[in-house]
Amino acid sequence: MKLATILAAAVTTCIVSVSVLAQEIYGPGNGVAPPTLVKTVQPDYTPEAMAKRIQGVVTLTTVVQADGKVGAVTVKESLDSTHGLDQQAVIAMKQWEFNPGVKDGQPVAVRITVEMSFSLKDSGPVKPTVDPADVRGAAQQVASYYFFSTRSGGSLQIPKYVVEAGKGGFALQLTARVPFSNGMLFRAGVGPREYEVVKTRRLATLVKDMNETGARGFRYIPDSAKAFSGQEWVAVMEKQPDSTRFGYSAVQGDAEGKSLVAARQRGLALVANLGGQPILVFEEVLGSTPTPAAVRDYRIVSTTKSSTLEKEIADAAAEGFHTIAAGAMNVIMEREPGSASRVEYKLVATTKVATSERELNDFGAQGFHLVAAPMSNTNEGVFILERVPGTTAKFEHRIAQLVPATINNIMRGAEGAGFQIVVLFSDLAIFERVVSR
Repeated sequence: MKLATILAAAVTTCIVSVSVLAQEIYGPGNGVAPPTLVKTVQPDYTPEAMAKRIQGVVTLTTVVQADGKVGAVTVKESLDSTHGLDQQAVIAMKQWEFNPGVKDGQPVAVRITVEMSFSLKDSGPVKPTVDPADVRGAAQQVASYYFFSTRSGGSLQIPKYVVEAGKGGFALQLTARVPFSNGMLFRAGVGPREYEVVKTRRLATLVKDMNETGARGFRYIPDSAKAFSGQEWVAVMEKQPDSTRFGYSAVQGDAEGKSLVAARQRGLALVANLGGQPILVFEEVLGSTPTPAAVRDYRIVSTTKSSTLEKEIADAAAEGFHTIAAGAMNVIMEREPGSASRVEYKLVATTKVATSERELNDFGAQGFHLVAAPMSNTNEGVFILERVPGTTAKFEHRIAQLVPATINNIMRGAEGAGFQIVVLFSDLAIFERVVSR
């Protein structure tokens, strides 16, 4: 198991960033909850090291004891033993405090590895931020995010990862937008969360299982249902803090959206668009009186070819429809009767990352922003961009691969530059920011 915490600290003209990777002493998969950071002390950048402009990483090892205290600290990989950076890292680490790891309800000692990255930068103080923990070896810690990919283990490991992420206080943000890659991205939340994963090999039984879980007070997290590894459907549900119970129903989507209109008139909320057909899943609060939704027209565009998808979306947009949801090469579009608004759409479809990023930015410079990513049955990335009439905003996009060696810098750098992650496609993060209005 790995536990990761990222910290940023500034001393006069330098920034010291810290990342923590932990491995519980019992080995992966034995139900040990990781320790969580409570108190930090920032290491100092010595004047001698600053004068020599020494920068790099000190790797330390220690054990977080069952009382949350840090044991003996050892330098595993030295950065600077001459001018004091190694020693400063050890001094700071000895003063950290944790809530201990827990196994079977009892606190346990956990061995951790700490990487302190010293870098010089002309800036003022940076307030320290504590990031969530990575709870398993397949997961990677990213800034205030928690990401895991289980390609090798299929969907078997997903419930374990999701449940333990919730215990660590993470909120599910994105799931991978391709059918043969198992990835989920969580963001740090406030307090523990109780998740339950519904898994089934048949889409027809997914809603039945969701209903049984919803009756126990769990609520489906929109867009979390995916066909992982091409074998099983997986949906994530979260326990609600009150006694509210939820019911789910599914209907076959039709091109004119008649089934969608009927469900909305009953006051049901659309929460999932599954399969290429598609299957539409609706939610209701059990024991309450639903409020019918305002009258809307709907159209469902479904095709196996990206070129056809682009044409049909454009045709629907010309009639006043705009995109509200995307599934497996299908897009649900909505129109308010009598609306004169005409939204424009562009579609980027390619298997090459560099081409995707270039085309996204070309359209972004024209005022188009990313609104949907239909799930392709191939490795082709399909992205739908939208431009509202009269807009003067321009957008920039960035695509980055989430890999262990670079994931921390990518997420920290993207957020620091004002980007927000909008799509997770396999292990690629697609970011967007407004560059002008």
